[in-house]
Amino acid sequence: MSRGRWDGYRPREASQKHLEWLRTQGVGLRAVSAATDIPRTTLARIVKGAHPWVRGSTEQKILAVTPDVRGDWTLVDAGPTWERIAWLLEEGFTRGELARLLGSKTPALQLGRKKVRAATAARVERLFRKYQH
Repeated sequence: MSRGRWDGYRPREASQKHLEWLRTQGVGLRAVSAATDIPRTTLARIVKGAHPWVRGSTEQKILAVTPDVRGDWTLVDAGPTWERIAWLLEEGFTRGELARLLGSKTPALQLGRKKVRAATAARVERLFRKYQH
């Protein structure tokens, strides 16, 4: 019941699939819980298939979550970030300049080849957009 109103039950599959998709996008149960106020244990039970049904309001909250809720420390695919860096290097920036512009205290551009932090990817994206013609 949601504030005294019964909103019924729905099969868990849509919520379960959405949570699994969010995980592939770098959004964990902790971030979903923070965004929806649904306890992590409830989300974990949905993912594991422990219950065949979820409340309608719970399903609506879960399905409304987008990858935008991932935390700054979430690791994301580094491919797009390295594409942006390659473009910036072709435009004449040095690796040291890019490191400084991205907030590094050293002149070394130190990024993972497969994964980077979401915050780093966002900083590179902002820098790319700033200098893109």
